[in-house]
Amino acid sequence: MRSKRRLWLLLGVGCVFVGCVAFLLLPVSAKLLTLDDPRPSDVSVVLAGDFYGSRYERGVSLLQSGVAPRMIVNVSSGFTFAGVTRSEWKDDFVAKTPSELRERISVCHIVGDSTDSETADVRRCLLSQNVRSVVLVTSAFHTRRALEVFSRRLPQYRWSVAAAPELPTVTMSERARTAAMEWSKLVWWHLARR
Repeated sequence: MRSKRRLWLLLGVGCVFVGCVAFLLLPVSAKLLTLDDPRPSDVSVVLAGDFYGSRYERGVSLLQSGVAPRMIVNVSSGFTFAGVTRSEWKDDFVAKTPSELRERISVCHIVGDSTDSETADVRRCLLSQNVRSVVLVTSAFHTRRALEVFSRRLPQYRWSVAAAPELPTVTMSERARTAAMEWSKLVWWHLARR
C-alpha cells in the first residue's frame, strides 16, 4: 500500500516537473519553431487550416505590400462546419476583400489533410501559373516545418515563409499544446524522411 502511494506521489511530482519545464521552455520553443521572413515572390500560398482568418489576412497584407502580386488560398474541399463548407467560408472572406485585390486571389481545392500531402495539391495549382518563387503563409508555430516540407517536396521553387499572427485570445496552455504538437510533428518529419 505504501509503495503504491509513493509511486503515485513520484508520478505526480514528475508530471508537475515536466509541466514546469515545458512552460519555461515555451518562449524558446516559439523562437525555434517560428520563422517569419517573407521574400518578394511570384505568388503567396495561404495554407489550409485557417479557422480564424489570420492566415488569410496575412496573405492579403502581403498582397497589399507588394511582396507577392498574387495569392492562392488552399481550401479543404471535404470539410463542413455548422452546415457551411470551408470553400463557402473562404468565398465569404474573398468577398470581403477590397475589390482591387479580389481578382489577384485564387482558390486551390485540396484533398490532403497533412502538410506533406498538401504539397501535391499546391504543386497542381502552381503548374498552371508561371511561378518560380513562393511565400508560404501559415500559423507561427507551423512555419519551420511547412518551409522544410515544401522545400523538400517541391525543390523547383524558391520558398520563403510568413507567419500569421496569433489571436490575442490564445491561452498559454493552448500555446504549449500547439508547441508540443509541432515539435512532435517536426521530429517525426525528420525521422520519417530518412
